[in-house]
Amino acid sequence: MKNIKLSILFTLLITFQLFSQDISTEKFKIGLNLGVNSFDLNHDDIFDRYDGMISYTFGLSFEYKLNRKLSLISNINYDSKMMKLENFQYRDFNENIDYSVKDKMKFNYINIPILIRYYVGNKLFADLGGFYNHSLKIENDSTIKETGEKITLWEHENVIKKYDYGISLGIGYGFDLNNNNHFSIELKDELGIANIANYPNTSLTDLKTNTIKLILNWELPI
Repeated sequence: MKNIKLSILFTLLITFQLFSQDISTEKFKIGLNLGVNSFDLNHDDIFDRYDGMISYTFGLSFEYKLNRKLSLISNINYDSKMMKLENFQYRDFNENIDYSVKDKMKFNYINIPILIRYYVGNKLFADLGGFYNHSLKIENDSTIKETGEKITLWEHENVIKKYDYGISLGIGYGFDLNNNNHFSIELKDELGIANIANYPNTSLTDLKTNTIKLILNWELPI
């Protein structure tokens, strides 16, 4: 996983170098994203028992100014998302004993939103558009509370699809630290509309995501 993160960071830096050459900075802006997120899976049975955990997001942002009020926005982000379940009743049928299990789910996505940004005055803005997520890895860490033993409740890679897409909306505020450093902070909601369940003929027939993000963006002075 460390190698994956380093590869993504290297790719983002190369992308920045390519886009920063021969581009009109009046129309095109590149920035760095760093933020936190809270993730949720909407399901009436198992996954509604999980609580979202705070995790992180980082990546590159691209803005193309259409006019004074409108811009086309895209990002290439690495999203780490997590959920936890404190008490899941697990039965060991070999020993006919019930245990309490603590489970943590971890999701790693490449996140690509495409948005239209509308500026309200010089500092406030609103974003609306869509997003696509591609899963790099899905895993869970399950521990029996009574014994400390690590177990596997289910293979998430086999029950959740590799892709996700949906609607993205946000509101933000931009500010200048000085003439060369422009920042913005944005609260976003990425509401999945794709059914990512991949486990037919079970109760897991409809599974959708929802991610709340708080992102700080630094517009690179190029």
